[in-house]
Amino acid sequence: SNHDASLDAGHVAYFETTARYLKDQVAPIGGLGLQAHIGGCPSPPVNVLAVLDRYAVLGLPVRFTEFDIRTDDEELQADYTRDFLIVAFSHASVVGVQLWGFWERAHWIPEAAMYRGDFSEKPNARAYKSLVLDQWRTRAGGATDAQGLWRGRGFHGDYVVTVEHGGKSYEQVFSLRAGAAAPTVRVPLAAARLVNLSTRAGAGLGDATL
Repeated sequence: SNHDASLDAGHVAYFETTARYLKDQVAPIGGLGLQAHIGGCPSPPVNVLAVLDRYAVLGLPVRFTEFDIRTDDEELQADYTRDFLIVAFSHASVVGVQLWGFWERAHWIPEAAMYRGDFSEKPNARAYKSLVLDQWRTRAGGATDAQGLWRGRGFHGDYVVTVEHGGKSYEQVFSLRAGAAAPTVRVPLAAARLVNLSTRAGAGLGDATL
């Protein structure tokens, strides 16, 4: 684990050298965990991206295991939450970002939380929800063609498709995974009409045929 996802050149070099040594010794290293406890003067997102590019050479998945931003400036906190998540989502090596708490009364750094003590949202919570629960979540709908097919494109993740036919609704689940072939999801109905498609998790893009 690389404490605080440090951008210090010496720290990055040491972490990279250590990970490379472990790989060379055939150690069972399955990925890189980066803590990301950000202070009130956060580094520009482009610098975070540069460090991720450097670690990507190791060919290991990266997960930010502890993310929060310690500052009383709630707008800065929200803006950097947005930018940091976009950087992480955009990088092929990153497989996830884990928040290190979310509620002020149970957070190790109360001002870093996303929800106040009365559970009202702070701006950083709205920034998080806008990306993770809205912009990066696939919702699509339409009618099947004459052959009963509908094709769509969505973010990687787990899906529930709802098909309406003959006054009844039918659900089917499927997944879009990075590096996997586009799935064909079969629903045992004729001339069905697709009315809703939603993803429960998103990371990257993929195709699907129904």
